[in-house]
Formats: sequence, C-alpha cells, structure tokens
Amino acid sequence: MEQRIALPVIPTPKKVTGATEQGMFKNKEYFARIDWDKKSWERHVKAFMEDAFRAHDLQFEKGTGGVRIIEDLSVAAGHYRMHAEEKDLELRVSSAEGLTSAFSTVLQLMRKAGKKFRIQEVYLEDFAETDYRCFMIDLARQWHTFDQVLRFVDVCHFYKINKLQLHFIDDQSYTLPSDVLPDLPTEGRHYTKAQIAKLNAYAADRGVTLIPEFEVPGHSRASVKAYGEQFSNIYDPEGIVGEDNIICAGRPGVFEVIDRLIGEVCEMFPDSPYIHLGGDEANRAIWDRCELCAEYMKKNGLANSAELYSHFMERVTNMVINRGRQPVVWEGFPKDGDKQISRDIIVIAWESMYRYAPELIESGFRIVNCSWQPNYIVPSKPAWDYRNILEWNIYNWQHWYPGSPAHLNPFNIQPTERVLGGMMCCWGWNYQSEIEYVRSNLSALAERTWSIWRICETDEFATKLIEVLPVIERLTEGV
Repeated sequence: MEQRIALPVIPTPKKVTGATEQGMFKNKEYFARIDWDKKSWERHVKAFMEDAFRAHDLQFEKGTGGVRIIEDLSVAAGHYRMHAEEKDLELRVSSAEGLTSAFSTVLQLMRKAGKKFRIQEVYLEDFAETDYRCFMIDLARQWHTFDQVLRFVDVCHFYKINKLQLHFIDDQSYTLPSDVLPDLPTEGRHYTKAQIAKLNAYAADRGVTLIPEFEVPGHSRASVKAYGEQFSNIYDPEGIVGEDNIICAGRPGVFEVIDRLIGEVCEMFPDSPYIHLGGDEANRAIWDRCELCAEYMKKNGLANSAELYSHFMERVTNMVINRGRQPVVWEGFPKDGDKQISRDIIVIAWESMYRYAPELIESGFRIVNCSWQPNYIVPSKPAWDYRNILEWNIYNWQHWYPGSPAHLNPFNIQPTERVLGGMMCCWGWNYQSEIEYVRSNLSALAERTWSIWRICETDEFATKLIEVLPVIERLTEGV
C-alpha cells in the first residue's frame, strides 16, 4: 500500500529516505511488541506503551518483531535514527533524550492494523537545533485539574517540546502546596505534594523538563492577601494594606521567607534545573509610597524603586543560583541597575517594552524568544494560528500593540548562541477553551525551534498537521 502525502512527522525530520520516485511511502506492519536491553530505558518504554494504548488502542508487550531499541554510541546524544527494517522497527539512540524523541515520531506515524501496527517503510535521522523549546500554561488565573496538567505534558512530548513552564502563582491564586506558609495555597485551587511528585515522574518519563514558576515580586496578590504580615506594603495611616499585588521589599525578614519558599519549590521539583522567578510587570509605584521600602532603600543606599527592583532581583536570583539551579525571569527589569544582576540568568524576551532583545544581548544576557506576536494564546487579544508562527523565527520579535517599538518595525537580530530557543504561552483560558489552540499552534512552534531555518512549506505542513491532529486529540481528550 502507498500513500501520496508528506511524511506526517512534526517537527520535520532532518533526513528522510525511503520514498518512491513519485514521493510515496510503502507501509510495513509489525507486532505490537517492543524490545530493549538497557534497564534505565524501562521508564520511557512504559510511558510509550501507555501512550500507544491511549492514542492508538494498541496494547504493547515486551518481545521481538515490533519496535527494537538499540543503544548506538555512534548516534550523538539527543539524536535518533529510525529504520523500518524487515523484522523490526529499529530505533538507534545513545541517550534518553533521543529515545523519547524517537517515541514521539513513532506515535505520530503508527496506525493500528488489528493486533499489529502499520508504519511507513522509511529511514530517518533527526535531532533538535535548539535546546530551549518551551510551552507555558497558566494554572493560577484559571484552575486546571491535575489530569489536565498531565495532558499538557502529553502535548509537549508529542511535538518534541522539551520544556513545560508551569505558571503556578499569580494574583488570582497560589497553586503550590506549602509547609513554610501553610495558609498560602489558595483553597480549592492548589495541587498536593503527591500530585507534584507524580507530575515530576510523568514528565521525566516522556523527556519533558518542568520549569516551576515562583512569581515575585509582582503578580503576588494571592500571597499578599494570605500573609499580609509577611508581604504587604505600608503606605497609609491605617497601616497594613493587604490587597496590593507586589510584595513589600522592605519588610523585616521578607527575603528570608522568600528564600525558604524558593527552597521549598526546589525540593518539590528535584529534577528541574530551572526555577522561574517571574519578575515582570512589578507595580513599583507602591514601593515609592511604602514606608518600609523607604527605610530599606535608605539603609541599603538605593536611590529609588527602580534600583530597589534590581536589588530585589539580584537577591532572589542568587537564592536560586546558590541552590545549583538556573534562574529564569521575564523581560522586566530596567537597564539602569542591571549590572548587579547575574548574567547566569535566562531572560524570556516577550513584550519588547521593558527591554528589547538586541539590548539584552548587548548587555550580556542569554535570552529565549517568546515574542507575544505570534506566540501568545490569550483571550480577547489578537489570535494567530500555526501559519503565522511558521513565518516567525527565533531571531524575530513582533508585537500587535501600537505602543511597542516592535509593532511596525519588528526586531530582527543576527543569529547568536545567546538566543537559546523559543517559547509559547497560553494565558487565562480554561482547558476546554485553550486545548484546540494549543494542539495546533504548538505544532508550529515545535517546527520553528526544532530547526532554526525553515525546511517545510506551509501547504506541506498543513497536510501533515491534518494527519497528526487526530492522534494528539485522542491523547488529550476526556479531561
């Protein structure tokens, strides 16, 4: 049997052979069996078996005549080779990263054929050109059930998006558990430690690195409301004002409490090399009025709230660095005063308002391209689809907002290793409203971050997307 379609793999593999002169692929059938030798691969194999059952109703078992995994040290770490041979579908890898990428390709290509599976008779070699391929989901504005969070791990794995940022904290809720401040988690809108542990394992099994986001100093109304005596600013005769959305930087002991909370997050996510600290849209005008912040600035020789902000970010990012983790922040801190902020941090360049990507590069920071246009999925704002994302690249920043310099004249910078990759964000939606956008748009982000320069025409990509969408729909339905 032959098919007249492009090989339906997203992102597009680097090397594909096996098509006939007419550009068609014959199909082969294998038993729903899988064979492997390396003990450390077992967790990834079991995850693949679970996903194959959910996506294709295929019940895999250990055995030969199906998928065969071979450790091949000639294959670079993160790379994989797939060859549909006579007796087995052979996967050659040298690392867990390569194996989970190979599994996502198999999930996309395979189709059930009775008790067997059918797949194209193909040889392919593949690898990612960027290491930072990230999706962010907002869990604080709109509550998501734990099973819904797991489905976003599935989407990331399916499209070889290797990082999932979890926006746990914002004005609306604090969704992490806490022993340091037991009343901090928002009632009815937080996860348990057991769930976090299960999430860690589920993501690791599928090659997805979790990035927990601990939001300071802004977007913190939920924290301030729960613990005004720890976090609120003082700026009127009545004393404590508990509804601000920025943590007071001048309260005695506030940095010690934040340090303990960051330590708690690190403990909950022991395998996460990154800790995101937020840092954007901080309402510094509150600090300008706060008595405690005024005292702190005077004591520490800080001239204004802008300097206090840089000082704050220096202290909290160092808390992460001192724990052996990589701090990540949103574009948000001012240029004046950034000399004291470690260049070890990663900056997510998203708005092209607070800091511009070329300026951040010039200042010595490593950055990730999260250009709002076209990589944001936000209610009541301009919506872009996968076609728009295919026209974007990691060295390009755009914005729909007329007040941004990137609106009429998008930033385009020269290729540099300081741009680590790309990112997509989904803000403020519930699962049922967002998942259709995510399944489609994230495919294009995967395409544009797996390979830095385009290798797939839009029409060809659209054809492939039609083929793979039913598979990811089955993996993400019913929650």
